[in-house]
Amino acid sequence: IPLIKGENWISFPEDSTDNLLTIFSKSGLGKVTVYKYDPLKSTGSTESGFVQIDLTSYVEMGKGYHVITTNVGTISYLGTPYKTKMTFDRLNKSLMRGYNLVGTDNNIIDLSNYDWCRIVDAQTNFSTTEIAPGKAYWVYYEDCRQPKLGLDMLTKVTIVGVIITGYVVFGEDIKNFLRGRKGNNVGKSMSNRM
Repeated sequence: IPLIKGENWISFPEDSTDNLLTIFSKSGLGKVTVYKYDPLKSTGSTESGFVQIDLTSYVEMGKGYHVITTNVGTISYLGTPYKTKMTFDRLNKSLMRGYNLVGTDNNIIDLSNYDWCRIVDAQTNFSTTEIAPGKAYWVYYEDCRQPKLGLDMLTKVTIVGVIITGYVVFGEDIKNFLRGRKGNNVGKSMSNRM
C-alpha cells in the first residue's frame, strides 16, 4: 500500500499475524500515527470521532484508517485472506448511524447495482463507483439505506389532497351522478313542475 508524506486514507486488504507496529516499522515511513473513525464518539463540535489506535492492535477487515506519516513509503506485509469475503451487503450491515470510514478486503466491490448508496473516496473526496482494496471510503449511514418500494409520504398526501379537492369542487355532481341523476336536469325538472 503506497503512502504519501502526511495524510493517507487506507484499508488493509488482507489479515496479518503481525500487529500494526510491526507492519509500519518495516515500511520506512518514519513516525506513524493511525486513527480509526468511531461514529459513536463524534459529537459534532466537541469530539471529531477519530480515535488514535494503539499500534499493538491488529488490522481489521472492512475498516478504513487515517494514517499520518512523516515520510513517503510503502506498507508491505505478509497477509492472509480474511476468512469471509467482503461484499456490499456485509459492508452495508456493518454501518452505524452517522459517518463510517470503511474499506474492503482483497476484492473490488462494484457499486453499479447500488447507485442509491453514496460512497466517497476519503483521499480525494469524490464519489466513487467501486470500493478498491487498500483504500478507505466515507459512507454516511442515511446515504446507504435502500429506498423502500411504494408510495412515499409526500405522494400519499398529494393523492389524498386531490381526492378532497375533487370532492369539495365536484361533490354535488358526484352525489347526483351516483344517485343516477344529472345535475343540470334536476333543476330544470323542478322549475317545469312549478
